[in-house]
Amino acid sequence: MCDIGSKELIFCDFQTPWKKFKINLLDNTVSENYSDSSYPEHSTITVGKQCNKYHFFYNGVAFLTKERLAITDIKLEKYHFVRIQGPLHFVVNGNFMMSSTSIRITTPGFNTKEIVLPFTNFDLSSKKKIDTKLRTIQLLG
Repeated sequence: MCDIGSKELIFCDFQTPWKKFKINLLDNTVSENYSDSSYPEHSTITVGKQCNKYHFFYNGVAFLTKERLAITDIKLEKYHFVRIQGPLHFVVNGNFMMSSTSIRITTPGFNTKEIVLPFTNFDLSSKKKIDTKLRTIQLLG
């Protein structure tokens, strides 16, 4: 668990929650008091964000090392979104690490079909382009 500011992540120590350390989001450095924390020498953190308005979620992972006091290997891990097109309901899960995209299509009769594809990129800046791609995938599946 951490607090997210505009320029930093603030973590509480596992064993002593009043002790905190910070990760600077501008240069990926970790404050020196991380070295004295109860976190292991190498730690993995997961950071995610959810937009409730459009039901979109994504998360990424990064690695912390006490030796370097820096975040390394920052990777976007996965994304998830839902689109409803009239009577059809699409649930899309893309996984960057596994290079796959799962799309579940539910019809008005509550029949669900899942299609698993190699990683598929969606233009998230355009709902129209997303809907067109989903209709095409539905026809192919």
